[in-house]
Amino acid sequence: MDWSQGGKAEWLKKAKKALHAGDIHEVERLILSLAPTPTDGSEGEKSNAPYFTRNAHRMRYADFKRSKLVIGSGSVESSVRRIVNLRMKGNGTFWNRENAEGMLLIRSYLKAGRLDDLADWSLQQTTPWWTAAKQQLSGPLPEARRIQLAAS
Repeated sequence: MDWSQGGKAEWLKKAKKALHAGDIHEVERLILSLAPTPTDGSEGEKSNAPYFTRNAHRMRYADFKRSKLVIGSGSVESSVRRIVNLRMKGNGTFWNRENAEGMLLIRSYLKAGRLDDLADWSLQQTTPWWTAAKQQLSGPLPEARRIQLAAS
């Protein structure tokens, strides 16, 4: 392999072209061409090459492009910024783990436009605090609440 600046650029160009075309076997072949064959019988550097074959179903970039799906990480990074960093991090803001996870769930559904789905799901769940609240509500009303309801 020619490891001059031009040789590296040419290899990278071939690998990117094969990857974006969905030719995972060509990508693997190019990677294997870089690693010398080990003489001690070990797998050596070649042990990482099958990663592409094992994960080919995740690297169907040509199919993703045809379907107009985003293949970069920018949209995920942007979502993390909008959902997590801007809302949940701030001066003097502290969260305990349970509350932070709950807020992240709510924010994720809100930003995805699916808050109604979360509400529907949550109404179907039975949690100890909700069960206790329902039992309290189904019992006799406290005197103050009866007066308040009668006045309305």
